[in-house]
Amino acid sequence: MENRILELLNQLVDGQDKTNDRLDRIEKKIDSVIEQTADLTEFRTETKDKLESIDSEVKGIRKD
Repeated sequence: MENRILELLNQLVDGQDKTNDRLDRIEKKIDSVIEQTADLTEFRTETKDKLESIDSEVKGIRKD
């Protein structure tokens, strides 16, 4: 009986280890997505600012 309990306990521990490994992989993927999102947001902001600057310059040229 004790051997069966130990066997089941070991199976539970192995299952928990596999779950923890999967969770670690998911967390790494989420971290990558967050980093990429931040980079894209920064790129979008910089691009928008540059386009607004170009637009202002074009409007200035047209007035001349």
